[in-house]
Amino acid sequence: MGVPTAEYEVLEKPADDIEIRYYPEMMIARTNASSSKEAFRKIAAYIFGSNEKRLKISMTTPVITCYPQEEGMEMAFVLPEEFTSTKPPAPLSEDVVLQTLSPRRIAVVKFKGSISDAIISHKRSYLEQFLDCHDYIRKGTFFRLSYDPPWVPDFLKRHEIATSIE
Repeated sequence: MGVPTAEYEVLEKPADDIEIRYYPEMMIARTNASSSKEAFRKIAAYIFGSNEKRLKISMTTPVITCYPQEEGMEMAFVLPEEFTSTKPPAPLSEDVVLQTLSPRRIAVVKFKGSISDAIISHKRSYLEQFLDCHDYIRKGTFFRLSYDPPWVPDFLKRHEIATSIE
């Protein structure tokens, strides 16, 4: 059985590897760190019970990674859907912040395989050019969505580079 994935609706599929999606409101737990391993550990501690209720929270996908930040990167876990209507427990660590994301439209380019700065840069440029050529208006920065646990072989891992659009 797989990990639950945040709900979304595909509004358009203008290319085989590009989708325009609508995401409803969702709750995330996010943190800043100098590396993805450090960020993952901080948020994993929260969902494994380092919160005011000592509640273990189910893992969901995607994991959202935003970079570069001024120092390091930002990572967020999407919390289970139940936390859009009920308040999640507060983190014990000041490094973890809970945030509600408003409903939004997202453009994504989908791909599989290992991840590197060069691949991220290439996919970001590809999506940016596609959006510019098709008159989509980008809002905000680009971010990565990752769907698979660490034990999945790199060549099978599913990733997306995404950005919010009007």
